[in-house]
Amino acid sequence: MATERHRHSTLEAEASDPPTTAQERMAATVRTPEGRAVYARRKVIVEPGFGQIKAVRGFRRFVLRGLQKMRGAWSLVCLTPNLRQLWRYGCAPSVGAYEKGAL
Repeated sequence: MATERHRHSTLEAEASDPPTTAQERMAATVRTPEGRAVYARRKVIVEPGFGQIKAVRGFRRFVLRGLQKMRGAWSLVCLTPNLRQLWRYGCAPSVGAYEKGAL
């Protein structure tokens, strides 16, 4: 969550009041070196999963109506990458089997 733009050459002022809103708390967290490092890990852990769901699988909207049906559809969408990995690393035939004519 981008909270504001920061210039490279200016020093950041310390806030006298504790942050109250979620945006202010996030901005205060990202200003620290530890918070910046933790937030940078999001690019590696979380974002690729959503990118795969939206771009590769083409899932952009829910077809069913109702919160319970939507949650079921989202659970299924989130389950498919895990099932795909299990199949790929456990059950999928190896490339060598195709080259030898076994399949």
